[in-house]
Amino acid sequence: MATSAVPTKRDEMVNDDMFKTFGYPVSDTQFQVIQRYNQNRMLEQAFDPEKIMWASTATAGMQATSAANSAASASVNQAQSAIDFTKKYLTNFTSEAGNRWQKIRDQLFIPMAILLLLPGAVLAQVKAIVSQGSPVLGDTNPFEGILRSIIAIFLIPSTFPHQLRYRRFELDHVHDC
Repeated sequence: MATSAVPTKRDEMVNDDMFKTFGYPVSDTQFQVIQRYNQNRMLEQAFDPEKIMWASTATAGMQATSAANSAASASVNQAQSAIDFTKKYLTNFTSEAGNRWQKIRDQLFIPMAILLLLPGAVLAQVKAIVSQGSPVLGDTNPFEGILRSIIAIFLIPSTFPHQLRYRRFELDHVHDC
């Protein structure tokens, strides 16, 4: 009787129920019995629920790995597209002198910023002065209102887009190199 080494313990049943043969040549009757038995064992093994579960588990693992690889490839592609897009610059249409965006900025946003700056600075300074005599408002710097207004005075002009034009000029020369 011939036996074969199997890779795992669960496959040892392959060696169960072996037929005894008495050497070659086998008769037609012996061959038919062995062949039918082998076909029946093959069908039993092929449709064994435990083996179907193993096959399903392996298939599910391959599908999950394939889906993860596809998602990773898509994210790499998207990241590369984003990097390529950021290498290009967008034209700053607001930096052109005399266009409608400049007028909106000069006639609406700058006056609004100044109008909000004045009462904000006064209220912040009043709070700082009052909190010096009252612990209810907490500890504050006596120059808090003045410091905030100085910061705001420097931030309002920084919204002017000519600095962006200079940045675009730099980017153009970087790409030319």
